Amino acid sequence: MSRKDTKPAMDKLVRDVIVPELEKLIGTGYYDFWSEEREAILTRYYSRVPNSAIAKHIGCSVAKLMTKAGRMGLSRPRKTLN
Repeated sequence: MSRKDTKPAMDKLVRDVIVPELEKLIGTGYYDFWSEEREAILTRYYSRVPNSAIAKHIGCSVAKLMTKAGRMGLSRPRKTLN
């Protein structure tokens, strides 16, 4: 039996595995978290309000907020040293 012959059986086996703990997490991932409303809040306040305040309001970590802001092309004004 060649490896090519066993692949379809392995694919079928993998598709039939259901893990209840992981099923509960479907829809709670990164892309599902960022609704249009949350993106709008981030866009409006990212350069005006502390990240910690925005993250608390949206319900995520500062790191998650900063990652999303970067992916959206948002940036905070750079502080200059005088």
